[in-house]
Amino acid sequence: MKHNTLDILSPEDTQALPLEQWFSTLGKGRDNEALDTIEQAFLLAAKKYRGWPKKGGELPLQRIFTIVDSLHKLNLDADALVAATLYTLVADDLISLKKIKKQFGKKVASLVEGVSKMSFINELKYGTQNSIGTQEQTENLRKMILAMVEDVRVMLIKLAERLHDMRMLKHLPETQQRRIARETLDIFAPLANRLGIWQIKWELEDMALRYLKPDVYKRIAGRLEGRRDNREKYIETMIDLIQKRLKQAGIKAEVAGRPKHIYSIWNKMKQKNLEVHQVHDKLAVRVLVDTEAECYTALGVVHKAFPPIHGEFDDYIASPKNNDYKSLHTAVIAEDQQVLEVQLRTHDMHYNSEFGVAAHWRYKEGRSDSDKVFDQKLEWLRQVLTWQEEESNAIDFIERFKSELLEKRVYILSPKGQIIDLPHGSTPIDYAYHIHTELGHRCRGALINTHALPLNYILKTGDKVEILKSKEPSPRRHWLDCRLGYIKTSRARTRVRQWLKQRDSGQHIADGRSALDKELERLNITGLDLNDLAKHFDYDDLDSFLAALGRDDLRMGQIINVLTEKVFPNKHVSSLYKTPSNAVQGYDRYRMYTATCCKPIPDDEIIGHLNPDGSIAVHHQTCNKVLHWQQEKDEYLLPVMWNDSHNDSYPVDIEVHADDRFGLLHDISGILTEEHINVRRVDTCTNAEQVATLALVLEVKDLRQLSRALEKVDNLSNIISVHRKVSQ
Repeated sequence: MKHNTLDILSPEDTQALPLEQWFSTLGKGRDNEALDTIEQAFLLAAKKYRGWPKKGGELPLQRIFTIVDSLHKLNLDADALVAATLYTLVADDLISLKKIKKQFGKKVASLVEGVSKMSFINELKYGTQNSIGTQEQTENLRKMILAMVEDVRVMLIKLAERLHDMRMLKHLPETQQRRIARETLDIFAPLANRLGIWQIKWELEDMALRYLKPDVYKRIAGRLEGRRDNREKYIETMIDLIQKRLKQAGIKAEVAGRPKHIYSIWNKMKQKNLEVHQVHDKLAVRVLVDTEAECYTALGVVHKAFPPIHGEFDDYIASPKNNDYKSLHTAVIAEDQQVLEVQLRTHDMHYNSEFGVAAHWRYKEGRSDSDKVFDQKLEWLRQVLTWQEEESNAIDFIERFKSELLEKRVYILSPKGQIIDLPHGSTPIDYAYHIHTELGHRCRGALINTHALPLNYILKTGDKVEILKSKEPSPRRHWLDCRLGYIKTSRARTRVRQWLKQRDSGQHIADGRSALDKELERLNITGLDLNDLAKHFDYDDLDSFLAALGRDDLRMGQIINVLTEKVFPNKHVSSLYKTPSNAVQGYDRYRMYTATCCKPIPDDEIIGHLNPDGSIAVHHQTCNKVLHWQQEKDEYLLPVMWNDSHNDSYPVDIEVHADDRFGLLHDISGILTEEHINVRRVDTCTNAEQVATLALVLEVKDLRQLSRALEKVDNLSNIISVHRKVSQ
């Protein structure tokens, strides 16, 4: 840094920042022109912010310095560092994009403009609607993704900014700390993961946990710190031992200890229901070799030296993660019967896992293979841009983006061995629609690892899936019933809805009547005035009501709620049907009712809103009105919950008729166990025509539970009918 330019800096800035040393470091690997441009941008920022007070515990120039330094450590180029220096000047109206373009060029100005579009990312956590409406919000999301696809450096700048902000959270009030930490864990850390930047991802996760669950964080950190000396000595011993074995095998390798991050330990505690002292694989090493073949050879050496633990091996080289992460993971029983986690990868794999898409700029000169990896990491973003045309409305588009960003993944094999990446919890129907819309429409069954399994089977990594097709498209309306678990992804749900809605009104009415008749038959409800039922849901006539049900605009779960009185005695209705009850002390005297705009049903996530007349309307958490009130920070929003204080269960007689087959009772029992329904009695008999009749006495807590179980049983193979039996 030129000494005569230091005069531009304020005394506070020169004392707080090690600028001479920093600019010397920046110069490594950069030509003089690039370094001069970075310096000009930094000094311009210093001049504009001279005399500005501290905010959040630091001077404006300190904040810029920290963000730019993080990007420098990611090996980003000069244009990105200059843009990161200048974008806050634009946000604070201290300079225009036009002036930036004139002084620093079109590329820098484009980056600065792109970063400004990233502000929409903060809104993703708070739902899919705001006071402006979904159409503009969808357009904002499209612009944001387009800016990322055009130049992913805008997202890297935003991630570096969030990393800095998390490090400075201690200066903010507790409410802001929790909000920002939650936002970081829900949006920014998954984005860093999706872009493959492990270095930023783990730090964001650890710091977010520190503010969201301080007791958990301190407990894990304290235990790690308390045993640090012993752990480090053990790791050093294991490094020497593994290094020696690899050398004997003729493998040149770099072996180092690998820190187990607090968030990952907490995640394992949650998944396996463990306490911190029960998480054994806090001991970990990483082996870096030169070639992919050596990864597998080194794995064999490690497994020969130490017994591997069954079920703890993952090959992310043969099957990379969705962010192109590659590595071999194993766990072994090492010295003193300690569990040791080992990762094996090449040096290039390691660099790409640490820096993700940022690794692209390291190889920018003269390397074409890195461009392929870079393109793979951005492919999912390019796909997002096509979704807006596919999705039926703005909400589905935004929800699909959030789902793709946040969901855990499973890796499925096609019949030809192609690896298909799907959200965790996906079913064969989701798989079919992922491959092609027409395949989804014609899906009538699935072979999973050559075995015929139900279409609501939850796919697992490694499953090989073959879809059985019908001659004509025939999506089923009941696939959309969330109670039955046929569909996980918004893509599949949207395709089914579109197909159903393209049918004429007469078909919708017929579908709705068929679904309702079947439900009433299963529950053995007779004498119901359907016109009264239609009026209850604010429909002018019965056909409109049935058509809404056929189009899936009206949920069967909503109808089930009003049928409770028809099934259970009147004296039980008030306690059986869950009612909203306030969780805030001092509001017990207020009348509460469910809002007609979103019609929440029991077990939905709900929130209350205090009205001027003193009543409390209970809304679904995702209701458009609620999302608007949250944006406006409405003080009349109140936490409420469903009244679940009773433990009543109600005996119900059920009769099932089915073509007898092996495992029929086992399958029915599995559904009832899954639904947490106790079976008091089972009687079975089979006639000469091999038709089995099963009479069961069940204990259910409400009508929705009963309805859900009966529909699942009805969808089993060989079932002729299933219904509630009414005593005469």
